[in-house]
This record gives sequence, C-alpha cells and structure tokens, in this order.
Amino acid sequence: MGTKELSMEKAKERIVIFDMDGTLVDSATDITVTVNYIRKTKGLEPIGTDAVVREINSGNTKLAEFFYGTPVYEKKDRELFESHYWEQCIQNIRIYPDIVETLELLRSRDYRLSVATNAATIFAKKMLKSTGLNKHFDFILGSCDVKDSKPNPDIVHKIMRRYRFDFATHTLPVLVGDSHKDMGAAKEAHIHAIHARWGFESDDFRGAVSALSPTEIPTLLERLK
Repeated sequence: MGTKELSMEKAKERIVIFDMDGTLVDSATDITVTVNYIRKTKGLEPIGTDAVVREINSGNTKLAEFFYGTPVYEKKDRELFESHYWEQCIQNIRIYPDIVETLELLRSRDYRLSVATNAATIFAKKMLKSTGLNKHFDFILGSCDVKDSKPNPDIVHKIMRRYRFDFATHTLPVLVGDSHKDMGAAKEAHIHAIHARWGFESDDFRGAVSALSPTEIPTLLERLK
C-alpha cells in the first residue's frame, strides 16, 4: 500500500454506537420502581428487579400482560408510566464502572460516538444529561426517532445517515450493546457488534465478539476495523 493510500485509510472516520440501558447505565432499579407503581394502582403485588429486566430483554411481546395483567398496553398505563418515570428515571441511575474512562479514551482517538436506545428519546436525553455522559455523544436517538425499535436496524441506519456514512470515508460502524436486540440490530444493519457482558444480558451470545468490561472495547475496536 502506498503512502497516499495509507494516509487515506487513517483519515477514515470510525463510528461506535452504544446502547444505553444495560450498557452505559444501570437503570434497572428506576424502571422497576415505576413498573411497581403502576402495579400498585391495579392492586397487584410488586415484582423484583431481576424479573423486570429479564422480561424487558426477553423479546416477550406480551409485556403488558406480564407487568399489568392486561392483554394490551393500555393508554392510561402508558401515560402513567411516562409521567412517573420522568421523575423516577434519574433517581437511582448508575454509570457502569470504566464507562467514562472508556468513552474519554475513544474520543481522544477520534472515534465518533452515538447512542441508539429503545428507551423513549426524552428519557434517554434526560438520563444521559443527568449523568454527564451526554457530552461524549454526537447523537442520542431513541424509540421516538424511528418507527421500529431494535432489533429492527432502523435506528442504526438513521445514525449512519446522520454521519453521512460512506465506505470511502468511514470504517464499518460498531454497535456495543448488552442484549439480543442490539446484536440483532447490528446483524440486520450489516455492521460489527460487541456484546457488553457487564450489562443486563450477561450470557455470551454464540459467535458474538464480547467484552467482560468496557476497558476491553478499545482493543476490540482495533481488531474489528
């Protein structure tokens, strides 16, 4: 490879897309508090955090039935959830260890960073602002920004369009996430993925590149270029 070609390769932008819940932050406690608040209004017993996280990430299409005992997610329950969670979502939020240092390192190496979450966009922006993580990201996109959430690849494609992705000027993006929905979105978008095993879904996915800690991400990214 000639000097000019090598220079062009180095100049390519590198994009990393992070999931939020279970990848950047542990939001399980606040989600559970709000779910149980709604359950209480219905006379239902509270359920534990592990059960809430498991069901949300399971791909269960009948979450309303599991959480609230209704066949569909009723409008009044949705409105109550959004109203309560707006105040609750930043009460117990916790940044995972080594996330801040990893994001700072990636930015120092000129990676372009964004967030693709299935959480409502207004909650995602509030939560990331409350933790100070928002300053690391070019774009924060949530479920309100696309028709279909992950594992549908729409949100990944939208971020790529925001960056004006082109193979001539960018390396293939990498999605970092803890769930099968993240791995599925990356696969459908035909980009790389790193499974964040410190998050909500810690079991290894067969054939997936995985990291036990955020500190492993920079090295894995170099290998995936």
